[in-house]
Amino acid sequence: MNYVNESRIEVRRVPDAERLDFLPRHFGRLMIIVERAVYAHLQNLSPDYRGGYWDYLDLSNGGCFMAPADPRGYRIEVEGNGFRGKLDAECAGIVATLFALCHLSMQ
Repeated sequence: MNYVNESRIEVRRVPDAERLDFLPRHFGRLMIIVERAVYAHLQNLSPDYRGGYWDYLDLSNGGCFMAPADPRGYRIEVEGNGFRGKLDAECAGIVATLFALCHLSMQ
C-alpha cells in the first residue's frame, strides 16, 4: 500500500516580540539545556560555525527548530556516517536541532 501525505508543513520565523516565549513553550524547564546543546552540536558539526544570532522557527505541525540567522551556508561533517557537504543555514539548523534532541533524549 502506498500512502502519500500531500499536506505541507509550513515554517514560520518567530518574530522578535515572541522570541522570549519560544524556548519555554517548546522545552519548558529544559530550555537552556536544549538551546546550548543545539549551539554545541553545530559547533561540532561545522568548521564554519563561529557563533552568532539564531532564528527560532515554528512548524505548522507543532514542531520547531533553531537556525543560524547568518545566510551563508555551513560545511557539515558527520564523523559517524561520513557525510560531508554544504547546507544552507536553515538546513544546518535543522540538523543541529535534531542532533541535540536525539542526544538529549538518550540522557
